[in-house]
Amino acid sequence: MAEQATLPPEIAAQDKGPGILAAIITVSIISTLFVAGRLFVRIKIMKKLYLDDYFIILSTVSALPLPTSALCMTAEYRAGFLTRNRFAAGWP
Repeated sequence: MAEQATLPPEIAAQDKGPGILAAIITVSIISTLFVAGRLFVRIKIMKKLYLDDYFIILSTVSALPLPTSALCMTAEYRAGFLTRNRFAAGWP
């Protein structure tokens, strides 16, 4: 694994990881609420789910690990923080 360099305080203060993580979690919660609302209305009014509803359920369930993986990336690779050396060397 690559060696981690100590960063000067003015550069370390520019970490955007927590903001990125907050945005991902917020969007995930809102989208899950919209899907839940759609399914509630479909079941309440139509009394039946169709194929598109099952695909929406599948995509929502598959997207739920995204905030967890974003948290891991923020903690391990300091996502949202890119130094010149890291940019030149590639990701991560």
